[in-house]
Amino acid sequence: MEIADTNKPKKSDFSIVGILVSVYISIVLVLLILIAFVFDVIVIILFFPILLYSRRFRLAIFGYPLKFFMKLVVSWINPFWNIKVLKKLKKGYNPSNSIVFSNHLSSLDAWVINYTWYKYNIKFICKGSLFKLPICGQLIALSDEIPIAFGKGKGGWEVSKEAKEKAMRLAKEFNDLHYPLMVFPEGTRSKTGKLQMFKMGFFKFAIENNMEIIPCALHGSDKLWSLSSLLFKRGTVYVSYGEPFRPTPGMTVPELAEKTRQIIFEMIKEFPDYNPNVDQISMEYAEAREQGI
Repeated sequence: MEIADTNKPKKSDFSIVGILVSVYISIVLVLLILIAFVFDVIVIILFFPILLYSRRFRLAIFGYPLKFFMKLVVSWINPFWNIKVLKKLKKGYNPSNSIVFSNHLSSLDAWVINYTWYKYNIKFICKGSLFKLPICGQLIALSDEIPIAFGKGKGGWEVSKEAKEKAMRLAKEFNDLHYPLMVFPEGTRSKTGKLQMFKMGFFKFAIENNMEIIPCALHGSDKLWSLSSLLFKRGTVYVSYGEPFRPTPGMTVPELAEKTRQIIFEMIKEFPDYNPNVDQISMEYAEAREQGI
C-alpha cells in the first residue's frame, strides 16, 4: 500500500486566490525586511562609535525596530492574517526575569509571539542556521537573538558543549538586563499538530535562575504558513497565555517541563478550532532538530 506524502503541496493550494494572497504576503515580508536592513545600515553609520562601547544601546537600537517591523507583518498591513489573543497577561505585568515557553507549529509562530511582546524586545532562542540567511541573518545577529548551533550527530540534535555554554551565557546576560526570553521547547515545528515532548535545557536554566515561567499556546499558524504547502494562506491564529508562575522549592527539571506542557495543552483545548483527533499530547520527542536544547 502506498503511503501519501503529506508534505507535498496539494493542487488546491494553487488556486488563483491562494497565489494572489501568497504574492501579497511575500511582497510585504520582503519590503519590511529590506526597510529593516536599511534602517540598521543607517544606524551603523550614524552611531558607530556608541555601538562599539554600549551593549545596552546596541540591544535597544537594533532590537526594538526589528521587533516592530516583525509586528507589522501580522498587523493591518497584512489583512489576510488575523491574530486573536484569547487569554492575555494581566495589565501592567512586568516581564522582568521571565521566560516564555510555547508550542511550535509553523515558521509563523515567532512572528505571532512577537506581535504581543515586541515592546519588550523579547529575545528568541533560535536555530543557528537562521543567522546565515541573506539579510535576515544579519538582522537577527544585530538584534542579538540567541543562536543554538546544531551538529549532525544524534539525528541532527547534537549541540556542542561550546554552543550550549554560549547560548546559556547569552540567556543569563539578557535575563540580568531584564529582557524576557522566548523558547520553543519542543525543539522543532510539529508535523502532526501534536504537542511533542519538551527539551529540558531551558527549564533547567529557569530553575537555576528562579525565572518566572509564562506558558503560551498557539493554534492555527500551521494552516497559514504550512510545512506542506508552498503558498501562504488566509486565516486566524489563536494565542493564549497562562498565569505566570515560578518553580517551587525542590521542583525537578522534568516536573517543571511537564507542568508547563500540561498548562499549554489545557489552553490548546480551549481554542475554538480545537480538534481532539489532531490536538493531542505526544509521548515522543521530535524526529528532526530545529530549536531548543
